[in-house]
Amino acid sequence: MRLGAPLLPREHGVWAMIIAPWLLALLVAGTAARWQHGLLLGAALLGYLAIAALLSYLRTAPARREARALWWAAIYAVLGGALGAPLVLAQPLLLVAVGGAALALPVELFYLRRRDERALANGVASIVALTLAGPAALYLASPRFDLRLLVLWLGCLCFFGLSLLYVRSRIRARHSRAFAALTWIAHLALPAALLAVAPALLAVALLPSLLRLAATYGRTLSPKAIGLLELANVAAFVAIAAWALRAPI
Repeated sequence: MRLGAPLLPREHGVWAMIIAPWLLALLVAGTAARWQHGLLLGAALLGYLAIAALLSYLRTAPARREARALWWAAIYAVLGGALGAPLVLAQPLLLVAVGGAALALPVELFYLRRRDERALANGVASIVALTLAGPAALYLASPRFDLRLLVLWLGCLCFFGLSLLYVRSRIRARHSRAFAALTWIAHLALPAALLAVAPALLAVALLPSLLRLAATYGRTLSPKAIGLLELANVAAFVAIAAWALRAPI
């Protein structure tokens, strides 16, 4: 059997859900960032690739399944474990983030069995799992559970939740007025709700998402244009949120 080229998922937004919270944590940590954060990012990305390869295998009809997908899942898992093991040995409480992220797999398998992987609830579960790279990175820089760690994760959840709604409203649910209304309500309500539990500037970090929604409302955009908008929006969120979270909470 030939392994062929590495199996890489096509969902580009997923990479941002891992890298952006991780980068945000590093910017907040400042000089407390360490080389171990590189291991953490590598372990998180490889863990995601392992699950994606496994789901690719299970998604294929039994008669057409190829063992190479399972082999790549195993390779990614072993490499990710090798990178993550020293971190867990040094900071065992990082297993909280690992366990939390792993809980998304049963949800994925549930919707895979129903042939409804694009379900909104499945997307939310993925966001909850993947953004844990942010609080894990912040904990690695300063090993304690505090309000800043929770607020960072909450900000990432709100931001990527809005991104999920926006992209879906532009592609899969573009003809649904009800979903468009839900998207507008969320973009208005989440920044307001965040004000109650987080620094005001963190709520401001969600405003570019609202501006993007307002500026493109009623316009037809290509998937490439939507992707570029999301990339710019992620950069704006990380920059503003890092500024907000570096101040005392």
